Amino acid sequence: MCRIRKIICFRGRAGDRAEGNIPGAIRLAEHLTNLTGFPIQWVGEPAAPVHDSWREALDAARPALHELASCVREEIAAGFTPFCVLPTDGSSFVVHAAVIQGDADTTLVWFDAHADLNTPQTTESGFLGGMALAASCGLWDAGFGRATSLEHVLLVGARAIDDAEQHLLQEYKVARIPSNREASSRFLDTELRAKTFVHLDLDCLEPGYVPLQYEEGNGLLPNEVRACLESIVRRSHVTGITISEFYGTTEATDDSAALDIASDIIKPIIAPKGL
Repeated sequence: MCRIRKIICFRGRAGDRAEGNIPGAIRLAEHLTNLTGFPIQWVGEPAAPVHDSWREALDAARPALHELASCVREEIAAGFTPFCVLPTDGSSFVVHAAVIQGDADTTLVWFDAHADLNTPQTTESGFLGGMALAASCGLWDAGFGRATSLEHVLLVGARAIDDAEQHLLQEYKVARIPSNREASSRFLDTELRAKTFVHLDLDCLEPGYVPLQYEEGNGLLPNEVRACLESIVRRSHVTGITISEFYGTTEATDDSAALDIASDIIKPIIAPKGL
């Protein structure tokens, strides 16, 4: 079982282009702390979304991202498992680099509708979040170090993939589990290393279960993702968790059912206080 003592919630802006990203992370973190009793460590200050380039976004976010990396390293040094709630994937590579540190005995399991393997040379949108896994794997230098390599990634549920990303997936023979109704059973047959880092972008899910900024059809069902996490916990040591893309709606919207779904999915990992 993971040794989690707090929820690290990054509430700063790291390339966010929509109003619901940061409020969504805050709501999910608050919901999880109410259920588990884990306190929240807030990192960064909320800011309005901007449609800027990845370089501008990264430069603006860098001080808060360094703070995030420092908080993660403190958890590791104290013997605890970093558990981070993020607005988007645009801050995830900071956590991955701080935890995995190039360890070839760690699998990075990437649950996402997207591959996020664009680089400064291939990105068409300039969206920092769409370059996150590429940064974690050292395909471009975001300034926070390389976490791992593509050979040590397991991509689960990805279905909206650019041509350049598809080329990389084929070139590096990246292990993949598609988003179909056999995902959880196929996961049981997938080899995991002794240690696993779990990255859960909630848009890996079929639309309609939780609010999402980017909805891609033919996604994973919540019980499938939970079954995959149960399998990870049974077969590998979880060294860290990032969860992102719970999209905040208006204050008048009752999203309690969606928050319950998101928290139920990750029960196998963060259940020690009665989730």
